[in-house]
Amino acid sequence: MADAFVSTEKRAALDLRMVQLGVREAELIEKFILGSGSGGQKINKTSSCVYLKHLPTGIEVKCQQSRSRDLNRFLARRELCERITERIEGARSKRQQEHEKIRRQKRRRSRRQKERMLEDKKHQSSKKQMRGKAGFLALMLAVGMAGGVHAESIPTRAPDTGAPTSAMSIGQAVVLGVVEGVTEYLPVSSTGHLLLAQRLMGVPSTSSGQAPSA
Repeated sequence: MADAFVSTEKRAALDLRMVQLGVREAELIEKFILGSGSGGQKINKTSSCVYLKHLPTGIEVKCQQSRSRDLNRFLARRELCERITERIEGARSKRQQEHEKIRRQKRRRSRRQKERMLEDKKHQSSKKQMRGKAGFLALMLAVGMAGGVHAESIPTRAPDTGAPTSAMSIGQAVVLGVVEGVTEYLPVSSTGHLLLAQRLMGVPSTSSGQAPSA
């Protein structure tokens, strides 16, 4: 394939490009077709039009840009390389688009998972806060109740004997209040633990004393 219109450098560049793309002459079907259209007898009476088909890709090229058959052969092969490159780049671009789509989907899923995780943490935190507030209120209520029991059991003098009855100290009241508040949210009987703590500390269950008989 030699022609005066194509330089040696251009032919060498085309050969290199065909090698890089894996285009071999043995895989090309080449035909010379009788030209048509304007251009005089040179076009209409000679088979200067070049038809190429690349068997591996099925790409077909038809070139009739010049009156010279050799130049058309060069141009047809260059056009074939261009189309093969476009197909390869198009496939790469499609794969890249698919990869980008998958990455975007993964990022969206990751953001949704993080949002759900944060919502779960906020929910758990709010539940803990509510439990803490409820436990504090129960503790204060128990301390208040224990303080009321302590106020009722302040030692008084019996009208007949003048002997002081038994009383609950402030420390005992606080301990009983803590026991009541802690066991309120445990799967145990808070009343039973409160009575047990009273017995261990020697606190009487009732604060009313009986006057001795005469």
